[in-house]
Amino acid sequence: MKRFALLAVPAVLGALVVSSYAGDKGKGGSKLPEGYNWETSYEAARLKAAEQGKLMFVDFYTQTCPHCVAMDKNSFPADSVKKFLEPILVMKVDCNAGKDSVKLAKDFAVNAYPTLVMIKPNGETLKRIEGGLETPDQFTTSWTNEFWNAYVNAQNAKPQDGKAMATNLAVLVTWFPASEMGKRAVDAVKQSEGNPDFKAAWDEITKTTERENLSAKADAQTKLGKKKEAIETYKVLAMNHAGTKEGDAAAALLKKAGIKLDPPAAGGDAKK
Repeated sequence: MKRFALLAVPAVLGALVVSSYAGDKGKGGSKLPEGYNWETSYEAARLKAAEQGKLMFVDFYTQTCPHCVAMDKNSFPADSVKKFLEPILVMKVDCNAGKDSVKLAKDFAVNAYPTLVMIKPNGETLKRIEGGLETPDQFTTSWTNEFWNAYVNAQNAKPQDGKAMATNLAVLVTWFPASEMGKRAVDAVKQSEGNPDFKAAWDEITKTTERENLSAKADAQTKLGKKKEAIETYKVLAMNHAGTKEGDAAAALLKKAGIKLDPPAAGGDAKK
């Protein structure tokens, strides 16, 4: 099996730490960097991310934070950063722009600027960075190199840690497919499939991710009033993941609604 090298993890360039919020300064805010479809409502964006199975990137910033200004000037305009964030829903929250922004920052326990968060479709935080990523290379690698290095360390361990290898490659393949590390991870998965521990862990992670995403998608469709779409998603969840908490919950919901299911396919997920 090919051995891979560890990568440097860029140092974060610091953050402006605050002890309290400055209060409301209206609903305005600084001009957002061009070239992005910036979301304007966190709740609406969360539902969209859940329905589409996408990551969501949130940048908590202030207009007076020098590291935030540097990111807007140097990182966000770069084509490499735009490409990296293209598959991801993006939002910037000016933490002094109004009560809703202040509350959202408080909900995320933001006490330093910028605070950058990647959120999975089910609402879980995938990774959080406090401090400025003030160059394009620093921005694109800071989200991925940690996972790649954890994979390399697991691969080089004696014996190999197949579960850790699968766990970290899955993050890169699933959530950062447009990144350089995402592309490398695809090749690494192919080369690791001969390891039985890796293969078992990879299959389980794939099923778990699909199950979590389907559950989040169905919930979002329900909240968005897309009843027919939600029923179809619940059907897939119930049939493909019978015997799991999420699959059984979907089946019970459909049964209560008087909707019949086809017999589940053989080899459904083991109950969690």
